[in-house]
Amino acid sequence: MKDKFTIPYFFDKNKSEFCEDDFESVLPSKFHFGEKLTQVLQNNLFVYCSKTSNSVFYFANSLITNEKELAELHLRILSEDKADFYAVKSKRNGNKGIELIFAKTTYENKKTIIYIPENTNDEELLKTINKTSIDTGTFWIFYKNILEETKITNIRNRLVEVLSELRGDLQKEIKDEKYVQTLIDRTLFIKFLEDRHIINSYFYGEDLEYKNVLKSQSPEKLNDLFAKIQKIFNNYLFKKPEIKLPESILTEAVFKIIQNKIEGSKNGQLTF
Repeated sequence: MKDKFTIPYFFDKNKSEFCEDDFESVLPSKFHFGEKLTQVLQNNLFVYCSKTSNSVFYFANSLITNEKELAELHLRILSEDKADFYAVKSKRNGNKGIELIFAKTTYENKKTIIYIPENTNDEELLKTINKTSIDTGTFWIFYKNILEETKITNIRNRLVEVLSELRGDLQKEIKDEKYVQTLIDRTLFIKFLEDRHIINSYFYGEDLEYKNVLKSQSPEKLNDLFAKIQKIFNNYLFKKPEIKLPESILTEAVFKIIQNKIEGSKNGQLTF
């Protein structure tokens, strides 16, 4: 049975849909930390691995102020080359908080993605680091400057670029931001399923391949696809704001925007 822990405020399931069961306990011995850091992190190191993207992050549920120990933690996570970032408790000006640190640089060149003060009520900030944001990859839209600063040239950069363009184009056609975000999230999830052959063209008993549905420009077919995916996978991305979206926002222009972004990416795939 894995160790239980009290999830930090910004992982509260009422705000971001994270809960304790989303995290797996990690033994410090896995990283061969020194004796002191091993003691500090015993029963206090956890990992989150997204089931819908390759996003991975560690959470050190301990206040670490010793610079050598922080450098050791960073080095071990960097050496594993698995996590995108890690979170650690910290203090700034005497106030407690959580620091999210990019895990793909040396410690000397480390980049803090964001600092979240304890008990913050900043909903805009919390929205950028919630479970949906991390699961779909839109997290990196908000913090793409970190990728640019560290000159990471991999597929994640292209994904951020495509998502940023998609968001901007959809915002020109759809005034309600929640529907813009919903279409982005669902597009990512559907393409993830198709690109990894979890589903195929006739998985639903009829041809509902995403690109073909988009070409049809049929709100009815698109909503039918959403409903079938929700029934099969019971994914929260299709529950909010509602399973079937208003036909008034599913215009010809919206269909073309999404279709063009998919066909414009490598081999027609939005790759995670």
